[in-house]
Amino acid sequence: MQSISYKHILVILLGVIVLGLVLVTVYRQFADQKYTPGEERTVVQKKPLPLDKKSPGKEMVVVPSSVDDITVEITAETSLDEEALFDEERTELEDIESDSQSVVQFGTTYDEKNY
Repeated sequence: MQSISYKHILVILLGVIVLGLVLVTVYRQFADQKYTPGEERTVVQKKPLPLDKKSPGKEMVVVPSSVDDITVEITAETSLDEEALFDEERTELEDIESDSQSVVQFGTTYDEKNY
């Protein structure tokens, strides 16, 4: 059997030290959170940035008053997304049809005997 050289021992020792430092760093990050199981976490919401730079305190935020209003908003957004998707699909289809028409026209006009 081969004996373990001084370089191998040094590499193993450095690896263990680096691994230990990584574990200590991760432990400290999680220990700083000060959270105990069973305790509810509170989420602090920040104010949204104003859309208009001229009037920073007067942004228009519509707050839905019921679940039905939220459902209506989601349905409206979905229908807008669907319309955009259909428009994009129609444009892509027109491009494909014009490309295929060009290929068909090239195929009918190309004559190997002329070239």
